[in-house]
Amino acid sequence: MEARGRMQWRDSERLNAHVELDVDQLDYGVLARRKNPESTMKGMFSLFARLDADYVASRGLMSGASGAVVFGVWPEDFKSGIFDLWAIGLANALIPKLDKEKASTVNCIVGGFNLEDGLLEERIMFADTSRIQASGDIDANFGTRELDARIVPNAKRAQIFSFAAPVTVDGEFDDYSIGIRGRDLVATIFRFIASPVVAPIRWITEDPIPRDGVAACEQAWRTNIGASAASADRAATESD
Repeated sequence: MEARGRMQWRDSERLNAHVELDVDQLDYGVLARRKNPESTMKGMFSLFARLDADYVASRGLMSGASGAVVFGVWPEDFKSGIFDLWAIGLANALIPKLDKEKASTVNCIVGGFNLEDGLLEERIMFADTSRIQASGDIDANFGTRELDARIVPNAKRAQIFSFAAPVTVDGEFDDYSIGIRGRDLVATIFRFIASPVVAPIRWITEDPIPRDGVAACEQAWRTNIGASAASADRAATESD
């Protein structure tokens, strides 16, 4: 893990900062057990971030940050509560909504984001479990701490009478609601009704996606880390 940065006061209230973070396959179970020796959390975490920020100190660095962030989590025991991060809590709340099978395994969660003056927009949001793959659109405002997201699950193998609807998230980082939009519900009902006809055709014509998700997770991470590095380099050049 490497961290570099600088910070200086612009006036009595505002700060200017530059932050670079590179975390390569950190075993976050070690950190979890330092906070709670009884914790069973374990897995690998990677992070790439290049941020420049001009912000009011009381509102936090992310409220005025611009740059690029990519994270990847390969969990073996995925829980929130140990690390007080809204993103981890959100993912922990969403996964059971997207994949209701209790025996399902979360293979990875990968996110790639661009920030502009505290406004975050996803370039990619990807999750892989043993049964589904999910992607989504996410917008977040770190100034107001508001979130708007839509996550779409896709079964790795076509299923008959499967009710897998896109899930939306609206609200504040610490107080959000998870639901289904009306138009998404209607489309899901039609797919549910048509599934006895469509699913057998897909079984014949499509190859099932591997349950372990190794290749898909690796591709999502490599694609995003390269794109984010290029984006951060462009932002740094424009800033200079």
